[in-house]
This record gives sequence, C-alpha cells and structure tokens, in this order.
Amino acid sequence: MASISQSSALKAIAVPGKPVNVKQVMVYLTHAQHERLQKLKARTGAPMSESIRRAVDRYLTLMERRQ
Repeated sequence: MASISQSSALKAIAVPGKPVNVKQVMVYLTHAQHERLQKLKARTGAPMSESIRRAVDRYLTLMERRQ
C-alpha cells in the first residue's frame, strides 16, 4: 500500500480564491488605508489583496489613458 506524505497531500490541495500567475510584492500602507481595506473586506468578503490589485488596475488604466 502506497503512503502519501503529509507535505505531498498539502501540495495537492488548491487554495480557493488564490489568483494564478501573480507576483508577490511588499506594500506599505498607512494605518488609515489598512483600516479602510479591512472594512471593505468585511463588507464585500473580497480579500484585501484582491481589492489592492483592482485598485492598481484602475490606476494603471487611468494613467495609460492620460498618455
């Protein structure tokens, strides 16, 4: 009987909602920004990282249109 190690079993579990093809970066937020993102997360259920990605996309689109 073949046994599966615990680490192998954990690798097979997909993390729900984790985006594919992302780059991890460190961002510093003010206390007020963090608090507002926490409130948004509580209201919408969307992870803070998703809200930040959406905001960055909107900002980049805006800046591209200005050029």
